[in-house]
Amino acid sequence: MEREKINMRPEILAPVGNREALEAAIAAGCDAVYFGLPVFGARAYAKNFSLEETEEIIKKCHLLNIKVYITMNTVIFEDEMEEAYVLAKRLHEMDVDALIIQDLGLLHLLHHRLPDLVLHASTQLSVSKPNMIEKLKQLGVQRVVLARECTMDEIRACVETGMEIEVFIHGAICICYSGQCYFSSVRYDRSGNRGMCAQPCRMPYTLYQDNALVGKELYYLSPKDLSLIDQVKELEEMGVVSLKIEGRMKSAAYVYESVMQTKSVLDNKFRSKQDIEDLMVTFNRGYTKGHAYKMSGYDLMNPQSCNHQGINIGKVIGKKNGRLVLQLKHELNQNDGIRIGKDFGCHVNYLYDKKGKLTSHIPAGSVCEIKGPKQAKVGDTILKTTSVLVNEKVEKRIKETNRQIQLNASIVCDGVGSPLICKIYDQNIKVEVISKDVASQAQNRALDEVTIKKQFNKTKDSFASFASIKSKSSMLMPVFARTFLVEATGPTPMIEGSTPPNAPAIHVAIGVTPNSLAFSSLITTTQAAPSLIPEELAAVTIPSFLKAGRNLEILSAVVPGRGPSSVSTTTVFFLSLTSTGTISSLNLPASIAAVAFCCELAENSSNSSLVKCHCSATFSAVIPIWY
Repeated sequence: MEREKINMRPEILAPVGNREALEAAIAAGCDAVYFGLPVFGARAYAKNFSLEETEEIIKKCHLLNIKVYITMNTVIFEDEMEEAYVLAKRLHEMDVDALIIQDLGLLHLLHHRLPDLVLHASTQLSVSKPNMIEKLKQLGVQRVVLARECTMDEIRACVETGMEIEVFIHGAICICYSGQCYFSSVRYDRSGNRGMCAQPCRMPYTLYQDNALVGKELYYLSPKDLSLIDQVKELEEMGVVSLKIEGRMKSAAYVYESVMQTKSVLDNKFRSKQDIEDLMVTFNRGYTKGHAYKMSGYDLMNPQSCNHQGINIGKVIGKKNGRLVLQLKHELNQNDGIRIGKDFGCHVNYLYDKKGKLTSHIPAGSVCEIKGPKQAKVGDTILKTTSVLVNEKVEKRIKETNRQIQLNASIVCDGVGSPLICKIYDQNIKVEVISKDVASQAQNRALDEVTIKKQFNKTKDSFASFASIKSKSSMLMPVFARTFLVEATGPTPMIEGSTPPNAPAIHVAIGVTPNSLAFSSLITTTQAAPSLIPEELAAVTIPSFLKAGRNLEILSAVVPGRGPSSVSTTTVFFLSLTSTGTISSLNLPASIAAVAFCCELAENSSNSSLVKCHCSATFSAVIPIWY
């Protein structure tokens, strides 16, 4: 049966061999990182992290929703198996997201002893066929890192098994099948399957046939570097879940550029010529699309060189006063690193224009002079192998990038005397915090939604920002849905309209906040019809400013809807304030407003009445009232 396609972007998995590379991967936008420890990792000579550092990295990455995979991808000897188990158990307790394993015995042991530990089958297992994946399923493997020798058809077939598939998309490849090379072990007694490969395939060899020389000394066994960055959309459509970048011993600039450019292509952005050159100058042996696209011969191999090629920027055209004269087809900057010919390199500490004047920059198409190795010859090619501008760009972006996860917040308060309840959550986790203090009556300006959002969005230097902030509180928003015009004119308090006979007598007082936008607290009493009073209005107190000895009158009336005493009517309640003095003597703002609100007791009923309240003071306002 055809595997159902997963409608999600594949993760970008970045190599991190040191702290600088880790920060570069995070800043560039990786989804996961992988690295090894001092033991049981296939890069024994990398600057591997300690257990203490690993625990701190896991916590840091998990705060940013970045997964952490640890490589334990060497062959394990029998007398090491228990030690490997203890290490895996410790990593499991640290909440590592997965271990990348080569040894089948260790896979079997961990699956049975630590069934909740996520296991990934290493590329060192040379998996390229669906039947191999079926065997790994029985060992509890949840993801397979395919051999770099797989074709696109083989990748597709492996995806169809339903297993999570991870594919290398950039970095070094080997001359031999992953995990099956014993060249280093036989020639130098350093096994690649024990993390100690001496890379004999990167060394020069002379070719003989029947003891007769048929080929001069070249790097016959040295492949180019794989680069499928421009093909990652095809892998995404195929259903590959993880795009892996090789390079745990590479620079922070290499990690940043490879991750950032992979992310750009996944986001349907075009890689410019400058982007490609910026990545090439960090490290490349020439690029190939590799076995995935059935490359062979010079499309796969680079017999001319085994090391970093950088970018070609020009050639030596002469010597003058102890300096090399260069014709440039690419810019050159002070402190760039260059290789001259095949054997000589230097940093450009001193850079001169064609007139012999010191400068820090020479544009493409110009002639310049540098102090370089005396062995250099006229005609030698100039390769830029490090770029000061790229390094400075990456350092600047790492420094300025504060990667944050997107969270949602819900803030709830039930009013005066109630705590503030804050819920912060995303798709996977929800955290609830209840304040020890309770809300009190606002003395000046009541807390509103605008203020809450402003304060919660002050997360510039933290690990998170808020995609949405919702607030709900009787401190923040009124209860019912109507808008009424309330006026105060004339000397005599009175109500327009008549109170029908037998209407229930309901008295309601509503406190007014200084900004006239929200309720502060409520008081309700009833003589005849308690069912008419919403539960939200029960058992609360009169606002403090209404109890301050002021000469206030609370008046009441019922304005009928479709019947004088029917429960199906729409009933309007209101508060009238009167004073013998001025408004300022009440210690209330000049924009004080009387408040009216509507309680709908019948479905589909409506009332657009304007309730006019005539008081001894003169004031007016329009008060919005919401559900």
